[in-house]
Amino acid sequence: MKEVEIHYIAIYPTGEEIKALYVGTLEEFSEFIKENELTLVDFSIKKAQLKKGKVNLDDILVLVEELHYLIGSGVHVDNALRSINKGVKKESLHLVIEEMINLLKEGNLFSVSFSKALKKENIELDKLSLSFIESAEEIGNLQLGLKQLLDYLKFKKKIRQDVKQALAYPLFLLGMSILVILFIVFVIVPKFTQMFTPQEMEKLPAISSFVLNAGEFLKENFFFVVISIFSLFFLLYLLGQKIKWIELLSKLPIFNTIIINLQLSIVYSALSKMLEGGMELDRALAKIAKMNILKELKALFTNAYNGLKKGKKLSDLFSITKLVPSNDVSLISAGENSANLAEVFDSLAKKKVELYSLEIKKLLSFLEPAIIVVLGLFIALIVTALMLAVMSITDIG
Repeated sequence: MKEVEIHYIAIYPTGEEIKALYVGTLEEFSEFIKENELTLVDFSIKKAQLKKGKVNLDDILVLVEELHYLIGSGVHVDNALRSINKGVKKESLHLVIEEMINLLKEGNLFSVSFSKALKKENIELDKLSLSFIESAEEIGNLQLGLKQLLDYLKFKKKIRQDVKQALAYPLFLLGMSILVILFIVFVIVPKFTQMFTPQEMEKLPAISSFVLNAGEFLKENFFFVVISIFSLFFLLYLLGQKIKWIELLSKLPIFNTIIINLQLSIVYSALSKMLEGGMELDRALAKIAKMNILKELKALFTNAYNGLKKGKKLSDLFSITKLVPSNDVSLISAGENSANLAEVFDSLAKKKVELYSLEIKKLLSFLEPAIIVVLGLFIALIVTALMLAVMSITDIG
């Protein structure tokens, strides 16, 4: 049954009249009236307005956090979902929760219901995120699984926010540079072009002739140029959906260390959460190997899983690869000897995030001046071309 907004007038047993708003189903409203012994005088029903939009990572994070606290306080999972759904403002999330409730009624596990409900809205939750809940269900402690998933999603959100924050200024700088270039090309240059006849244009220095002719062409074909630019960006966007950018960028030396540190931070954090939840190390490694990570890292954790099955130590398996630094190997070895691997992986995850942030800052410290230099060179080229053209007026005359 759909949620609605009910504006009602009722009378308390004491005779006091109230005017209020109730949000919920009609069945719940009926129960509310009975429980409070109200005499209903009048009411009007209005469907609750839900926002459009796809469920995103932030929506899932909030849902998991609310479920964690409600289940922790003793509320049954289906009642917790109903309670959360009353406050949901996004239609897609409302449908996801409704589907979860229906699937739970059919006898499905929470992890299955969660996954199927998200898939119905075309949202794919990664296998690692689901594994936190699946492992917790095996030991009958759903709250623990939700806590681990919550910590993991918060960790991923923090990294995503750090990336956005780091790129905000360079992207702003790049955007402003493009606007300045377009203004010069479409507005300033054509005004100078009008000063010369076609015959005079032929007598100008090569650089001046090229810049002025280019400006005139762009002005005359303004709409064609704009449509072409938008079409190019749209084409790049479609190609970008199919290209595995992480794999591609990792081949470049300048990005390789950044991407490896980023992915290792996520992997270490996930290992820490799984081991804290009581999962065996070999099972945790098997789940990591199924993650959407670099092929080299996927192969590393697959080999580590196979090696662990043969009785080898994880630190020994990691020591033969360049992907895991020797300092990491030493800490993992200490964690194995002290039976404290979960804490070690948590510490390593935090260190990797710091290294990743440091590498990003180094990259941006070169990128920002590079954008300014390129813009400066372009403006210098235009100014030089225009000055030469102006200085040639007397010679042409």
